[in-house]
Parts: sequence; structure tokens; C-alpha cells
Amino acid sequence: MPNYSNEAHVLEAALSLANRWRLQDHWQDARTLLNGLQPVAAKINPEARAKVWLQLGRVIASYAIRHIGFAHLAAEALAAAHEALAESLALREAVGFTPGVAAALSALAHVDVLAGDKAKARQRLEPSRKIFVSLGAPARVALIDQQITSFLSVPTMIYLNYQ
Repeated sequence: MPNYSNEAHVLEAALSLANRWRLQDHWQDARTLLNGLQPVAAKINPEARAKVWLQLGRVIASYAIRHIGFAHLAAEALAAAHEALAESLALREAVGFTPGVAAALSALAHVDVLAGDKAKARQRLEPSRKIFVSLGAPARVALIDQQITSFLSVPTMIYLNYQ
């Protein structure tokens, strides 16, 4: 395992902070921070930089796989949607992408409700909500609260009819 330089730690922390700001709807601050990372990245030894970029690549892959899951969901292929969304979650967990884990749990909860498993959906939504609360992302917390209220209180068949 490569020995991280101080710059590599700075880069990882900055990427995490930029994502937190994005979740809090501070887009311009996140963009400014990310634009300033190039000089820091240039100072990182190639081995450590490759590890940071590999982790970032896994996060990007998790987004692509997540959207494949959404396409399956739109086609009412629940098993395929669940598989893709679970794969996205696994990638996010592997690299410690906490906000992404919360979003993935929320998406999987949607599939659980459509499959008729509201208990599993609740098990996924509770940690998702806790993560967003810990990140200071009230808009995301409100979405999870809305998801809990609507998904878990309305009969599943209503959702199936609108897919």
C-alpha cells in the first residue's frame, strides 16, 4: 500500500469537503475548491495520486452503474435494478463515499417498496437519513423524510401503477 503524502491527504479531504458542500447546495464553493486542486494533485507522488484517482474512478463508476439501475427501474425490471443499485452501493462503501452510500440506500429502498418489502426499505432509509443529518444536508434529510412518509404509508400498488 502506498505511503500517502500530506498532499494526498489534502486532496482526499478536499474532495470530501467539496462533495459535502455540493450536498448542502453550495455549488459555487465546491466548484472553486475543486478548481484549486490541480496544483495540489501535481505535488503528490505518482503512486499515491494513482490511488486517489482510482478511488475517484470507483465513485464515478458507481454513478454510471446507479443510472443503469434507474434505467432498469424505469423498465420495471426490479431484479436488475436492485442488482445494479446494490453494485453501486458496494463501490461507494468500498471507497468510503459516505454521501453516496446514503443516496444508494435511498434508491435501494425505492426498489424494496416496489417489490413489496417495506420493512427492508425502512432498514435502508434510517441509516440514509442519519448520514445526511451528520453531513448537514437538510434538503437531503427532507427528501428522505418524504420518502419515508410516502413510500411506507401508501400501498405499494399505487407506485407500481405509476411506473
